[in-house]
Amino acid sequence: MKRTPLKPMSKRRAKELAEYRVRRKAFLDAHPYCEAWGIIWPSLTKHTPRSTEIHHLSGRIGKKLNDESMWLAVGREAHNFIHQNPKTARSLKLLQ
Repeated sequence: MKRTPLKPMSKRRAKELAEYRVRRKAFLDAHPYCEAWGIIWPSLTKHTPRSTEIHHLSGRIGKKLNDESMWLAVGREAHNFIHQNPKTARSLKLLQ
């Protein structure tokens, strides 16, 4: 019996990711500075870094991937902080 290898992702998910790439770029262009920086480190707002990533407040599964109401434009350092300190991030409303 011949076995066909599994596809790495469904056609629907591939379409969602293609849409995400376009929307992500537009979102980062519209939000050039890290939105979490002043929440995490309020005394360092003079040096807010540029945003380079999208943080999904409640995950990326299903339709949450492209739900811009649940996005934050963040820099790498803030994004690392959010995921390495989930209790603090939840108290700051950066994770749900």
